[in-house]
Amino acid sequence: MTAAVVAGYSLAFPDRWFPLPAGDASDWAGPLASDILSGTAAAQDEASLASLGRELRQVEESARGVALPAQTAAVLARTPGETSLDAMVVVGIHPEGTRGAFEQRIAELRDGVIGGGEIMSFTQIESEAPAGAVVGCHTLVGYLDADAGSGVAHLEERVVLGVCPDVVRGVVEVTAISSSLTSFDDMAQEILDLLGGLTVQTEPL
Repeated sequence: MTAAVVAGYSLAFPDRWFPLPAGDASDWAGPLASDILSGTAAAQDEASLASLGRELRQVEESARGVALPAQTAAVLARTPGETSLDAMVVVGIHPEGTRGAFEQRIAELRDGVIGGGEIMSFTQIESEAPAGAVVGCHTLVGYLDADAGSGVAHLEERVVLGVCPDVVRGVVEVTAISSSLTSFDDMAQEILDLLGGLTVQTEPL
C-alpha cells in the first residue's frame, strides 16, 4: 500500500452520457437539453425542451442530496430525440474512506433500506478497474406509490460502487440510478465499464 491519499479524479464519459455543469450555474438546463436533443426534431419543440429541462433539474436536486466532495453528476440519454433519461450517475470522493469501511456500508445495505426504499434484490460486486479495486452492489429498490394504492411500488435499479486505489485512505464512490428496468441489458457491467474512463489523482502523506 502506498503512503498516499486520494486527492481528486477525472472521468471520461462515453457517448450519450452528458455531464451536468459543475458549480452554481443557474441557466444550464435549457442549453443541456438542447445539446441532448441536438440533431432531432425534438430539439425544435419547446415542450420537449421544457420537459427534458425539468427532468435535468430533478437530477441536479438528487445529486445535491449526496454528501460527497468533488462531485460529478451526469445523465444517460441513450436514444437521440427521446425526452426521458435512461439513468443518472453521481461520482465523488470519500476522502477519509477505506475499502473496509466501504465494504461494511455495502453489507449494511443488504438487509436495509436505500434512499427511502426497500431493497428487493441485492447482488454484491467485486471487480478491478484501472484506478483500483472495486467493491459494491447492484440492487432493485422498491418505493411505495401512495397514489397507486396500498402495497403498490415502483422499482428503481441502482448500482453503488467504491473504487479503492492502493493507498492509505480515499475511496471514489460511483452511484448510478435508473427508474426504467428496460434501460440496461446489464446495468452493473455497464457501470463497471464506465470505470475504464476513471483516473484517480493521489498525493503523498
